Amino acid sequence: MGIVVDKKTIIENIFKQNLDIKSNEVVLIYTDKISSGEKVTEIERAKREKLPKIASEFAEIGRKLAAVKYIEYESVKEHGTEPPLPVWNSAFGPKVLKFIKENKLSIPIFLKTLDKFQKAQLYEFISLNNEECVNAVIALSNYSTSHTLFRDLLTEYGGARFASMPLFDESMFETALNVESSVLADFTLFVLEQLKDASIINIKAPNGTDITFHIRSGGFMADTGMLNKRGAFSNLPAGEIYTAPLEGRTSGKFVMEYAPTNKLDYPITLYIDKGMVKYIEGSDKFKDHLIDSIKNNNLISNIAELGIGTNKAAKNILNVLEAEKIFGSIHIALGDNSSFGGNVRVNFHEDFILFAPVIKITTKAGKEFILKP
Repeated sequence: MGIVVDKKTIIENIFKQNLDIKSNEVVLIYTDKISSGEKVTEIERAKREKLPKIASEFAEIGRKLAAVKYIEYESVKEHGTEPPLPVWNSAFGPKVLKFIKENKLSIPIFLKTLDKFQKAQLYEFISLNNEECVNAVIALSNYSTSHTLFRDLLTEYGGARFASMPLFDESMFETALNVESSVLADFTLFVLEQLKDASIINIKAPNGTDITFHIRSGGFMADTGMLNKRGAFSNLPAGEIYTAPLEGRTSGKFVMEYAPTNKLDYPITLYIDKGMVKYIEGSDKFKDHLIDSIKNNNLISNIAELGIGTNKAAKNILNVLEAEKIFGSIHIALGDNSSFGGNVRVNFHEDFILFAPVIKITTKAGKEFILKP
């Protein structure tokens, strides 16, 4: 699947092929900067300080193909947290922003505490007033906005095509993005077809992982990278199938060897019962991050996602955006699953990768087989 293509051509192809941008359309590109008081290592700082430069390159190339809005903002410090209001304004337009402020929805949006009435209000207003919404988004923020109300509203009710690229690293131009888009999409859909009747999935691995998921009726979705339809959403680099497992049903243990951007010094074991992390074992300092997050909001312990990688060009095991796409890997996520079929909404969504898994499928009819993509 790998081909040799230069960076400029890959960026142009993201506009032309992946997003199918027309010259009369408007594209929003945004990124985040290290916020004041945010503690980062020197290695992380060096990576993150490159993001605005990369995002600016996207904007410069994009302006030759369509109208481009560009915005930078201070980071929100956690994946799954809503972006700030200026981003909402750029994406939806001032009419929607005025509605949010006049109806005092800002705080419940950012706390993810909107009630059913408030949600219905917002959904209806955007549906009827989406003429100012951008046509497409390229989200190059360090912290992911994939699993947010912002993204959900913009794709579902604003109709925007949305390319999410959190934690993006320039090396991806040479690996996971350096693929024939249509070939990757076809292969991802081939794997999806094999799981169309999946009811129960058990994952085992040599590191001691043994975890069982129950699959909701909607089944798996495909992250193909092809964003040519109204409201389409995908990561770039693309290449996975994923689902929000039934809440309250996942059980077993997951042995974590990788955080989102580094290999752990020591493995951490998550003990899971009734869909929630009940106990965390291990001596790595990342354990404290997880425990503190769950103490802050127990919804973070929710097993939010099961994903399977399908991108044969993906290589980087130390960046979760690319690692979760590696062919044959699986990943789970904790926290929010509300934007892809689940029922848990919380300001947290982190993915954790597992390599060399054995994936056992039980279909709705009771047939068992080992997935071999």
